[in-house]
Amino acid sequence: KDSNFIVLVVDDETFNQVVLEQCLRRHDLAVDFACNGQAALKSLQTCEYDVIIVDYDMPGLSGPQLIRLIRQQESEAPDLRSKPPAYILGHTAFGEPERKEMLTSGANDILSKPTSLKEIDTIFRKIRSKP
Repeated sequence: KDSNFIVLVVDDETFNQVVLEQCLRRHDLAVDFACNGQAALKSLQTCEYDVIIVDYDMPGLSGPQLIRLIRQQESEAPDLRSKPPAYILGHTAFGEPERKEMLTSGANDILSKPTSLKEIDTIFRKIRSKP
């Protein structure tokens, strides 16, 4: 088990959390959940995540707003992290404008909804092969 590799899933819908958890656990990844942006920011105060999967459409902070805040915090205090900046995946069922907005906000890549095991496999192989 690669327990040093921790994923935070930020999604307000339980169904999406369950689907992602099942996919991620197949990769022996440790998974935490936050049901909104505020909860995610709180989790980030106590844990350094390798990967953060952020839903686009949530109550309160939207996915793009949350991603911008995470990137801002990382840039303001780079020495506080013992790991490289988190790899952020935007998670959306919407089209090109929303995908583009998430990438512009600081996401590294996009996971589409519904998420397939194949897509998770491909993305996590790519992430883990990074130096």
